[in-house]
Amino acid sequence: MYNYGKQYIDKLDIATVSSSLRGKNLTGGKYVNNLEKKINKIFKCKFTISCNSGTSGIYLALTAINLKRGDNVIIPAINFVAAANISILKGANVYFADVNEKTFQTGKKEILKCIKRNKLKKIKVIFTMHLGGSPIHQEEVYGLKKVEKHVKILNIDKINYSAWHLLILKFNFKNTNLDLNQIHKKLKKNYIITQQHYNPTYKFKFFRKQKNSIKVLENADIYNLSCLSFPIYFSLTLKNVDYICQKIINLFDNQD
Repeated sequence: MYNYGKQYIDKLDIATVSSSLRGKNLTGGKYVNNLEKKINKIFKCKFTISCNSGTSGIYLALTAINLKRGDNVIIPAINFVAAANISILKGANVYFADVNEKTFQTGKKEILKCIKRNKLKKIKVIFTMHLGGSPIHQEEVYGLKKVEKHVKILNIDKINYSAWHLLILKFNFKNTNLDLNQIHKKLKKNYIITQQHYNPTYKFKFFRKQKNSIKVLENADIYNLSCLSFPIYFSLTLKNVDYICQKIINLFDNQD
């Protein structure tokens, strides 16, 4: 079975975890301290707090900047739902921006369109999504601070959920009888498990009920109908990759 993702744990990992569990501290200790010191050194920062998840990291980041009720937050429509959930938990207004038609990440153009559509004058946070671990639009998003002088922006990068662990394929179904659901089912019969990362958050029932909800974001909807995540992990061999690729090719060859 080829799952879309699979953890890799070696003997050193097991030995390190066992050593930590035998230590005096269960949720802290030398390993956590060493990790935080290394991060400080790499990123040349004074303080680091390691978390049990990216979701916890988002909560701490939004708390640190004092995100409060009534603040405005822009979030990519293709995104892990935690960013929107934590923002709502803090009482903020969440606005979803569409994604680029090629990269399916949110860039400057999509953010400015979101600002204009919602007539925003002040923004506390803009989340960015490095889909598949590739920060394509990062520099232009940072540049918004200079371009949009009438809009107050504080930018937070949300890279926790997409850093180099997704292999996403976009399909062109023109002149075929296929769709994503059929591809998922047919590949599953060949022991290849696919997944979608991520469904458009703005379409979730909860967010559709919000006062600032939106019905259509064109590129996010295209992504939702044409993209799937495929297996990618450390122990996947070249032979495995060839097998997966051939099964995908066969699906479309059989459409002739």
